[in-house]
Amino acid sequence: MKKIFSYIILLLFLGLTCCVEPFAIKNVSYTDILVVDGFISTDVKQHRVALSRTTLISERKFIPEVDAQLLIRNGKGEIITLTETEPGLYDTPEIGGAVGERYQLLITTSNGREYQSSEVKLRSTPGIGKIYGRYLTNLPNGEKGIQIYVDTEDQSGSTNYFRWDYIETYEVQAPFASNYEWLGGNNYKFRNLPVGICYPSDTLKNVLIKTTAGLDQSKVSEFPVRFIPAESYIMRIRYSILLRQYSLSAEAYSYWENLRTINESQGSLYDAQPGIIRGNLFSITDIKETVLGYFDASEVSQQRVFFSPVDFQPFGYRKPDFQSSCRQLLPELVPLAQLGEYMELNKNKVLIWDAIGMEPNALFEMLPIHCCDCTSLGTNIKPSFW
Repeated sequence: MKKIFSYIILLLFLGLTCCVEPFAIKNVSYTDILVVDGFISTDVKQHRVALSRTTLISERKFIPEVDAQLLIRNGKGEIITLTETEPGLYDTPEIGGAVGERYQLLITTSNGREYQSSEVKLRSTPGIGKIYGRYLTNLPNGEKGIQIYVDTEDQSGSTNYFRWDYIETYEVQAPFASNYEWLGGNNYKFRNLPVGICYPSDTLKNVLIKTTAGLDQSKVSEFPVRFIPAESYIMRIRYSILLRQYSLSAEAYSYWENLRTINESQGSLYDAQPGIIRGNLFSITDIKETVLGYFDASEVSQQRVFFSPVDFQPFGYRKPDFQSSCRQLLPELVPLAQLGEYMELNKNKVLIWDAIGMEPNALFEMLPIHCCDCTSLGTNIKPSFW
């Protein structure tokens, strides 16, 4: 699945704050503002910076800032040049940042306006300690579900601000996998690639941060990462979460804390936002110009774990059904001679589930697409880690 920036929509409306003092949110009307989303880690890979322009809240789309020149300068004065690989997306060569090194992002847009970030120090990040789940039943409003937690600790005490994000992947199975593919007219063939088993992936849509500042130990216990309602089908067969952990500076933590506060007050990360939170980027051309976004650097620790329904069944969990309404349906039978006409009338609504008999008297069993094909939810190619 193509990598998606989890917060890119939010950053269309928000910037970050570069101070740790309380902030005041002001209501603002739409203004065309540059938005920057960039991060560099110790991983040897292409690191990406996204440039875009703000848009009307009602539009919620990515407007790329194209043909810009982007450079990353380290504390030694060495320059890394980024290349625009897709509109508004700029990648470094395959490199890895160094812990303790300082980095600064420099931007020149196609109209000659110059911007830069504050210098950020690439921080080390402790390893993730443990990821585990519990089936909870005594929740408000009678809700039940599986809560996934993380424990982590920095025994050196150098990390006091943590952030997490994740990619979750799960297996789904269509109740009646389509065995045949319609080719047009009365022509069909047996499917080469099954469409009954799929592996959707989703990314984090909330802000997950925690501070241990002021505590005797830099230790995080039972931090809630993901809640899966008992009726959600994503835990029906097998579920995996790849959790990524970052260390933050006090300034970066303040930024994420402000985003989290706004998120909770508005109800959703994608709801209309009430104002602007400034970040660590600014304009060289015009010091009064607002720039949104944050450029940061950190080592990334990650861990993947798997869960299955059997892990929680001893505690009362009952795996939910998927597309249960399909099991109440009887397939519609269509003769081979009428296959083309039927499919033209019902295109994008039904699929051939199976066939009865032999040509030329074959009958085809037709069912709604959502009962036969799960690829609208995710890929039907098993991930390498599965």
